[in-house]
Amino acid sequence: MKKLEIPCYLQRVFCYFNQDRLVLVIFFVVVFVSSLTPDIQSDTWWNLASGRLTWTSRRVWLTDPFSFTAPGAFWPNHEWLSQVFFYGIYQLFGFAGLDVFFAIITTITWGVMYKLSVGIPRYRVIFLLVGVISHITIWSYRPHIFTILAIALLLLLLQERERHKWIPPLFLIWANLHGGVGIGGGVLVLTAIVHCFYRWDDWKHWATLALLSGLATLITPLGPRLWWFSLSMLNHPQTTYIEEWLPPSLRWPISYPFFIIVFMWLFVVIRRRRFLLYRADYIPEQAQSVALLIVGFVFMALGFKAMRHTVLFTLVALPLITRLSIAHIPLKDTSISPRRGLLYIIIAGVISILCVFLVIYQRANNPTRWRPFNASLIAALRECPGNLYNTYETGGILLWFVPERAIFVDSRNDPYPLDLLYAAMETEQSGEYQSLFQQHQITCALVQTQYPFYGAIQNDKDWVEVYNDVTFAVFHKLE
Repeated sequence: MKKLEIPCYLQRVFCYFNQDRLVLVIFFVVVFVSSLTPDIQSDTWWNLASGRLTWTSRRVWLTDPFSFTAPGAFWPNHEWLSQVFFYGIYQLFGFAGLDVFFAIITTITWGVMYKLSVGIPRYRVIFLLVGVISHITIWSYRPHIFTILAIALLLLLLQERERHKWIPPLFLIWANLHGGVGIGGGVLVLTAIVHCFYRWDDWKHWATLALLSGLATLITPLGPRLWWFSLSMLNHPQTTYIEEWLPPSLRWPISYPFFIIVFMWLFVVIRRRRFLLYRADYIPEQAQSVALLIVGFVFMALGFKAMRHTVLFTLVALPLITRLSIAHIPLKDTSISPRRGLLYIIIAGVISILCVFLVIYQRANNPTRWRPFNASLIAALRECPGNLYNTYETGGILLWFVPERAIFVDSRNDPYPLDLLYAAMETEQSGEYQSLFQQHQITCALVQTQYPFYGAIQNDKDWVEVYNDVTFAVFHKLE
């Protein structure tokens, strides 16, 4: 029997697909597929609703247009462009399009992180996987995904002087996508200081770059107020009732990836301290490593203060870890036979197909993921008389599904008085609602059934339950 011959052009393709490229393909397939179904939070819904309002009104709102408890209050809507993107994608491709868009942004982010790392690809992927796991906890439909991508892009652009011209345009777009641009400003300034320390003659270049980038951030609806808001979000004690603002803890398993990365980072930094501290002639690569070290210390401190900041540390820690640990490992001959390359392609294909089926299975078992309110609940809410009470988590959902109703509170936080937010949270947990309802003339209430508040109002003879399902109930006040 004649042996099957592989055509020459296919042999070149198969030989190109070696073990490292197999690992890379699997890594990016896993990242893309696992990020196709991120969390949908209350913030997702109010961002979509705000995008719809901006889209239809053709203006960026900086005062609260949604609530009856803080109408016209200042609202630092720093995410307006992200909201327009989200709503535009929804209009074109529906909720499935939003899923794919999020997965693309996340995959691009980790593609940039791969470029920032150095060393043999399969070793890089090992470190990057730990970083991906640490980021899964914040994968949700919120504009902060643009800040995560923008920080990675900024670090990449800072590596080569020829790319510096793209940094001010990045800051211009970033400033309109998310207020996290202030973090990028800190990274740029610290990097500039380090490079000037090594080569003072270069200060004009770095000063000009920082000035142009700073001026670019002023071209937003908020203007200079954007910086005040951005800096205030690094320490925001008013939101300590939100999980992501709590500090990481050994009693909190989602904190473990952060602790692992901190340990690895400290280990390689201490082990290679002589390389980092040695100062000779100006070497851009060393200066950039020292800049990553200093920014890493800042982000690590922020990470220990709040869980939401741990992702920032991951972005600067992983490139430095690979530079100090695996960059010097020599790359061995990676040539393979065409048949082995074909085997690797088959393996990558099988894994990709399995991942696709996993997503299909997840969607089949979570049909209400994009539909938290059913038609009956929405109808009951529309029939509610007077002012509507809703919980902190349901405010954003109401803005999207029942836009004609003014809400009590939602997770935007900023427009509302702090005492109102605390009173709303206290009501949910304690069930003591009479004084709050009387103060705001509440005659209709959307209640989450898992809170003590539900049992309290259910036993109140002045209120009648007009709707109930496993998660939500609607009450009307009797006249």
